[in-house]
Amino acid sequence: MPKRKFSGAMPRQSRSKSNLSEEEKKIRRREQKKLSIRRARAKMSEAALEERRKKDRERYRKKKEQGQIKTIKDYTPRQQRNTCLCAIHTNNNFMVRALYNAKAIAYISATELVKSLCCDTGLTLYCLERDCAECKEKTIQHNDFNDNDTITYERWITKTVTVVVKGQEKKCKKTVKEKVVTTKKKLLGILQSNLPTLMKHIAYVMHQSNAILTIKQRLRPGHGLLHIDFPENYNCKYGQEIQSAHFGGSKIQLSLHTSVYYYTQSEPSNNYTKNNSFCTVSENINHDPVLICVHLHALINRILELSPNLKTLHILSDGPSTQYRNKSMFHLIATYLSKEFGVNSIIWHYSERGHGKGAPDGVGGCIKRICDSCVATGQDVASLDNLMLCLDKRCKVTDLSRATTPNSIEVPGTPDAPTEPNSPALTDRMTPDNLIMQPILRPKKRKFWISSDTDTDDDAPIAKKTYIDMLTSDDENIF
Repeated sequence: MPKRKFSGAMPRQSRSKSNLSEEEKKIRRREQKKLSIRRARAKMSEAALEERRKKDRERYRKKKEQGQIKTIKDYTPRQQRNTCLCAIHTNNNFMVRALYNAKAIAYISATELVKSLCCDTGLTLYCLERDCAECKEKTIQHNDFNDNDTITYERWITKTVTVVVKGQEKKCKKTVKEKVVTTKKKLLGILQSNLPTLMKHIAYVMHQSNAILTIKQRLRPGHGLLHIDFPENYNCKYGQEIQSAHFGGSKIQLSLHTSVYYYTQSEPSNNYTKNNSFCTVSENINHDPVLICVHLHALINRILELSPNLKTLHILSDGPSTQYRNKSMFHLIATYLSKEFGVNSIIWHYSERGHGKGAPDGVGGCIKRICDSCVATGQDVASLDNLMLCLDKRCKVTDLSRATTPNSIEVPGTPDAPTEPNSPALTDRMTPDNLIMQPILRPKKRKFWISSDTDTDDDAPIAKKTYIDMLTSDDENIF
């Protein structure tokens, strides 16, 4: 019998089906089914693929109504471990839960409490702003209790504490969770006084969510929506480390800026919204307005390929005053980004405080998970080059690029940006002699508009618009 030649590749090590358990067989069948679905969808046309997606969404909705799909509420607090909770929602939930456990009220969460104070038809802006004539007089219904009974609840609070650094006492601010002991009557009064702020906060979140959804549904050729965010910096790691490298400060951090771009190639009547995810990586971990422009500069060519006739660009982000929402960023939007993108208008949307999470955070989590899986297999992800090499092999969906500063970012009214890794902030490079800015007038209120469904032409006069006035406490510190 002739000898079989060795091809040089090791045979695939897999267990036969007879040696697999029932659970392992089920997992293997599920993976094979997913693979066959992906292959079938790759051969479909665009119209057939959209029809398939509609059926999948309908199937998902039915399963969710039947309780076959778990939501975040179905998991235990240990499984959830939310690390970016809204302070307003969380503190009010603490108070409501404490009163519920003390059998003072029948509501288990702040959302249930707010629903009980609105009309039975559901949460609407008029009800949440207490403009509805039917429900604006509703108050919290509570059981009878002794006014002097004590109750303990938790709250998140920012305090000024004294710390010792190198033998010297310094004061700094820290956010901590503390326990508070008070009476049931006082806690109920605090909750009652917090209701207007909580209900307006929920109204703003609802309105902004509907506004962004409307923008996506009405996208047309020449219009695009870019959702951006800074995830946490990635801590570089080695596959194997000595003790001093693991516990010391030898490892560097890399700044990630993730974004998702939504666009379409057809009119709103039958448009299909497409999306493309991006991630730019930089060794400069500053998140100031200049570095934001550097990260966005790396996306310009790719976005213009997806939308060649881009005229109006919507940008959605959260609203930290040190990053996206400050006068330096506004100046760069008007004088630099609008010219680089070649658009007629840039409309920047800032999400409500504590509710800035979205699709870019999922992109950042995927990028970090891929890098950590490389480290788990013994590879080193200790520099920008290592990270890009790892992602080029394993990440095929997200467009990756290095956020390298060009020879100069020429911004009218500001000197050219230096190319050093640790460039100073924009305000440090501006002087009264070379800074020419038009005065920026701060409006008394911010208004978010949603045009009526009958409007189809941007140039045509809009007969009716609905809006909501917004004025939050942190607006006083914008300028």
